[in-house]
Amino acid sequence: MKKVAIVGIRGYSGLELFRIFYYHPEVEVTKIYATSHYGEKLSEHFPQLEGLTDLTISEFNEEEIMAECDAVFFATSAGVSQKLALTFIDNNFPVIDLSGDFRLADLEIYNKWYKNTNLKNEYLALNIIWPTLVKQKQTISRIQVAMQQPHYLHFIR
Repeated sequence: MKKVAIVGIRGYSGLELFRIFYYHPEVEVTKIYATSHYGEKLSEHFPQLEGLTDLTISEFNEEEIMAECDAVFFATSAGVSQKLALTFIDNNFPVIDLSGDFRLADLEIYNKWYKNTNLKNEYLALNIIWPTLVKQKQTISRIQVAMQQPHYLHFIR
């Protein structure tokens, strides 16, 4: 069973990830993070989860994630994961990013669409497109960074 963390649990994408993984036979969400409501149960904010989980919202902690999880998912607003995910990437820790922060491999095009960014080109240049594997329930061994588009997850090795 793979243990994962979700950063950005209180948004739509974070909750959808939780829902998908709740029913996934090989993945367990063991850590959830948000920018507020630390120590509160997720079900306090989303009553539909009452009885499904006792997970509490934590403040983001890179060391805790890398020590206790097999991968981290970023379900954050644009601009957030480009700051928070870099330590994981540099440590070769599996990261899946659902925002647009790592979507485009060309820095010029990236800056055209996502203005006022300081993301380094070497992180964008690693972008590789793979077919969506989550729906197929296949195990991906060396994911570093990924993001979702309608039919693909993008992975950086």
